[in-house]
Amino acid sequence: MSRGRVVLIGVGRRLSDAIGAGLPGAAERHGDLTVVLGTRDDGAAEDRIERMGRQTWSELVRLRPRRVILLSSLRVFDGYEPGWRITENWRPRPTTDPDSLAPYVAELAVVETARSLDIDVVILRLADDGADESGGDVAARILDRVRAPLASYPRAALTVEHLGSPSPRGGAPRRERHEEAWDPREILVTGAGGPLGAAAFDALASAGRVTLTDAASLADCAARAPQSPGAPLLPDRIPDPHRFRTVDLTDPAAVLAAMTGIDCVVNCAVVRDGAPAFAVNLRGAYLVLRSAVRLGIRRVVHTGPAQVIEPYPDGYLDDAAVDESAPARPGANAYLLSKYLAQEVTRVFAEQHGLDCPMLLFCGLVSPRAVYHSEVHPFAVTWADAGRAVSAAVRRSPLREAAPIVHIGAPSPHGRYRFDRADEVIGFRAQDALDHYWRN
Repeated sequence: MSRGRVVLIGVGRRLSDAIGAGLPGAAERHGDLTVVLGTRDDGAAEDRIERMGRQTWSELVRLRPRRVILLSSLRVFDGYEPGWRITENWRPRPTTDPDSLAPYVAELAVVETARSLDIDVVILRLADDGADESGGDVAARILDRVRAPLASYPRAALTVEHLGSPSPRGGAPRRERHEEAWDPREILVTGAGGPLGAAAFDALASAGRVTLTDAASLADCAARAPQSPGAPLLPDRIPDPHRFRTVDLTDPAAVLAAMTGIDCVVNCAVVRDGAPAFAVNLRGAYLVLRSAVRLGIRRVVHTGPAQVIEPYPDGYLDDAAVDESAPARPGANAYLLSKYLAQEVTRVFAEQHGLDCPMLLFCGLVSPRAVYHSEVHPFAVTWADAGRAVSAAVRRSPLREAAPIVHIGAPSPHGRYRFDRADEVIGFRAQDALDHYWRN
């Protein structure tokens, strides 16, 4: 709903009317577009999680406002134990309850997208009742923000305000160490029709029975052109005891059925473009994790793109010795952002429910003898080593962290990125050197 230079999305009727009543004076003094985004939603949990990422990203990219006001929730602190005096300076700690997790996803999506598009961000966290998002206090606070001066270009501002006091529900993370022997015999790979899935299958085939799944049929997967020179493909027949199943990763029932009887899941599913990326990369990851909790599956290996490779101001492309300690910076790229949100959802599930969820991040996968017509990315690793890394993450026991982020790359002479943590966390070292790509 548009109110002059203010666009309201996902905002209830009463609050919308209250804002509209106060806008005539505000509209005269404010020449740049403000978007107000609501996060209250009574839909299915998987729909809410996807929508908080997809809609937030798509509306900011479409409208390109100078300011966005997000009506979030104080329930993003549900993971803390009661008794803490939580302020705006505290880091959110959501639980996997969608009333806690969905607004957290929206906050992350707003901040990362706005960082890239130079948009001022105001996050208003409301209490449970939120005055039904209709009280005069909420409308007045929004109008105050609409009238406030914008930050000076080129650095947009981020402001967080609490309207009420958080009341944590005591859902603090409960990480339980698994010290007993770990020998997964039933392994499921999602997105197996892609080259990373095919590389993972090659490395996992001797570990037990591997169930390969993809949205496309096996015939279609095998008939695809290689993604790049030397990229692996699935064979047109899967040898026993392994098997292939066509599974829609966005369908809750299909995901639950495919994961029944499985010991370990490797999530290689990926869509790279636009809004569909949020359906597969974010919603699909959520459904895999929720199913793992319901079925008692202990380990989920998550894969995705490196989150530190974007140029300034989003990422660290111009820095050196960048490792996993650098905060993720996906910017407004739908592929990177949807995978980053899935990464955070994975972390929340792992910490709360005692899952082992190593997260392997890649970029620039290559064949060691292929000829490329552009520079090989400094984050590169071979397809075979990528498969070996997945296998190491599946088999490693014990895993000391609930959801460690691990950069997977080949040792290189340039020192742009560091990959040594992979050995410590999952016991992986790249076997294929790529030095010849940088030699004269």
